[in-house]
Amino acid sequence: MDENQLANVFRNLQNTERFRVRLLFSRKARTGYTTYAPNVSNAITDDLVNLIRDNLENKITLTPVQYNPTHCCREGEIEYCTVNYVGNYAEVLESFCNPDTVDTGVNPDDLTFYCFDVSDEHNNFNYRFFRRITKFRKISSSGIMACFAGNTLNKIEQQTLGLDGYVDLVCVENQIFVLNHISLERIFRLEEEFSTRAGEALRILGESNKISNFVQFESDCFSDLRYHKTLSRMLDVNPNLSRVFDNFDNIRAAIDMFDLDIEICDGENPQIIYSDRSQRMDILRIINDAYCRSIICERQVIHDS
Repeated sequence: MDENQLANVFRNLQNTERFRVRLLFSRKARTGYTTYAPNVSNAITDDLVNLIRDNLENKITLTPVQYNPTHCCREGEIEYCTVNYVGNYAEVLESFCNPDTVDTGVNPDDLTFYCFDVSDEHNNFNYRFFRRITKFRKISSSGIMACFAGNTLNKIEQQTLGLDGYVDLVCVENQIFVLNHISLERIFRLEEEFSTRAGEALRILGESNKISNFVQFESDCFSDLRYHKTLSRMLDVNPNLSRVFDNFDNIRAAIDMFDLDIEICDGENPQIIYSDRSQRMDILRIINDAYCRSIICERQVIHDS
């Protein structure tokens, strides 16, 4: 991953005189994506380029860190992932390639996000800036929009849609920079991806045969999306997930040190005994090696990665 990619985006937006641009509005539904490609004036696209460039300026010095579905990044950092991570990036692009024409108008309340596609006239670069459409819905659907004409305030009868220079996601080649954590889930189908990856993690854990009553543990984890994210994250940070139970003495030590309500069945094949849902997170933290002791003060620490 090139840490200078976002800085290159800013420089290209700043130094290029002529752009090829498309403004695409999309609706995400269970059955797929519907995209609209209205005709847009040069005044709007020029303003959007300038607004996006200005808003990116204070992001280019942030430190890129891998996207974590369970936590937002810290101050001074910016998350990223690959387009393959989201699972359905190609589906979104396909809807961009086959947009509906807008002849009768589009209700802004029906839209999920817009994408501002920018390239130079020689195709030296191509960037896609995604933005969820949420900020202006209440105004356009249930409030009153008005404008001044001299000293008279007139109601705007048409439905309105607000565009700003803020960006939720920046797609550069095969990388996605995440400026708004929740938007990655809202724009793409990450729930399905989390579920698939959680199933893979649970398959590995089940094959270890180190958790008794595993079928119930698996079912209880699958019943809550939060655990899908936690299990998905495990695949990212623990390449040796199949070996987490190799040292049961350390598992016993962690259970005793943190006074966890978990028992171990001893024998030739020691197992963690799973009894009820309240134990799910503690067991997943054991698997994720999240129970630690600090070196300097010897404090007990739970490090959820």
